[in-house]
Amino acid sequence: MTVKWDDMGNIYARLDGVQNDKPPVVIGPHLDSVKKGGRFDGTLGVIAGLEVVRTIKKNGIKPRVPIVLVNFTNEEGARFEPSIMSSRVLSGKFKKSEVIQSTGQQGISFKEALEFGGFEGSDENRLKEAKAFLEFHQPFLQSRKSRTLTNGNSIFYNHEFDKTRNAILRGKPCRR
Repeated sequence: MTVKWDDMGNIYARLDGVQNDKPPVVIGPHLDSVKKGGRFDGTLGVIAGLEVVRTIKKNGIKPRVPIVLVNFTNEEGARFEPSIMSSRVLSGKFKKSEVIQSTGQQGISFKEALEFGGFEGSDENRLKEAKAFLEFHQPFLQSRKSRTLTNGNSIFYNHEFDKTRNAILRGKPCRR
């Protein structure tokens, strides 16, 4: 896998596929958390993506299109406002020039934090398109906008983001 980060500090790990000129399947979403919130809700998505790639590589499978694992910076807004900052810059909903000046409680700007951490990458590395985006999230299994069916499957619908699809998750716990 190749790892890059963009000018917003978003980190991308890419597993090449057969058709590398096609948009990737992206799996994420973030590693940051919220105070008094689901500590591992975004982390679940990143770890799930790592497990997908590990299983693909272990079984010698070459995906048709690339798979990109993503860690969006400041997705929860725990340190800088607004939340969903970096992913919304990518989508064109926020302007980088505005959000980069956001200051956290310690008086440090988002721009200063990126520079200090060495994560002020290139805008050339930004995610530009995706065939699909898979986001596994802990709270959806517990939110009022989802429910667990009597057969143990979970249904998730109408999340807070702009474009979503209904999904029914089927399966059983993995035992080793």
